[in-house]
Amino acid sequence: MNPSSHALLISPYVPLEVAYGSSARGAGAVLPPLGILYLASYLKRIGYGDVEVLDANVLAWDADRVMERVRSSRPRVVGLTATTLGFPYAVEVARRVRAFDPAVVLVLGGAHAKGAKAEVFRTDPGLFDYLCYGEGEIAFRTLMEHLAGDIPRSGLKGFLYLEAGEVVTAPEAVTPLDLDPFGHPSELVDPAWIPRYHEKVMAYKFRPMFALYASRG
Repeated sequence: MNPSSHALLISPYVPLEVAYGSSARGAGAVLPPLGILYLASYLKRIGYGDVEVLDANVLAWDADRVMERVRSSRPRVVGLTATTLGFPYAVEVARRVRAFDPAVVLVLGGAHAKGAKAEVFRTDPGLFDYLCYGEGEIAFRTLMEHLAGDIPRSGLKGFLYLEAGEVVTAPEAVTPLDLDPFGHPSELVDPAWIPRYHEKVMAYKFRPMFALYASRG
């Protein structure tokens, strides 16, 4: 197995009181991290078999517990997904990973990456190597190809990165019209996680629940 293909994709733990307030945390939702689940499913389908997904949010694993997994799996690439509320928690994990192994390739994706873009590099330069600013499947495939030495850095799609201190924006990674090759998030989700997922109390009262994308764009 090429070591460049060993990737760990993480949804960091964001306490419910951060999103809903301490008085309403019991009514908040815990939802599957569909973005990284679809991404991992696609990577496995195209031959990158050494891909793991860690939903630290559903497990309520803080950075210490996440680092236990990082130390045991020793990934070459660590991808973190984050909303703006969750961004500080992603940064905490990223800093711990960087201190543990400076050679790890750190990638940020998700809603905050799309909204903040170059600001991420300005506020914490040198932490993240790549920022995925749109649809992740094709973009991440080009990154894995680059790390394996199959394409130059100029061949990346859908990423921002620093080069000589300047932010470079690669062309957008367009989502194909045929989504079937992307697979399904259930292919990577741990069955033990499913009973823990739930919608907001007044939106959906039954468990277990799961979700999928019905369309894109």
